[in-house]
Amino acid sequence: MTIEHDNLSLSVEALAARSGLKRSFLYLEIKSGRLPARKAGKRLLVLADDARRYLEQLPQAAAA
Repeated sequence: MTIEHDNLSLSVEALAARSGLKRSFLYLEIKSGRLPARKAGKRLLVLADDARRYLEQLPQAAAA
């Protein structure tokens, strides 16, 4: 998954669409502190660099 640097931040919905992860899973990761997020008014935003770091830190799948 690539996150273009056109956007400095992504909504949780946009990150879910781009990453293939479920919205509810991303909210759990934010709540646990594993995925940093920022509040802007009522909006919850994830910085593109934080999203990339988070995805890169996920464990690699075992070879089949």
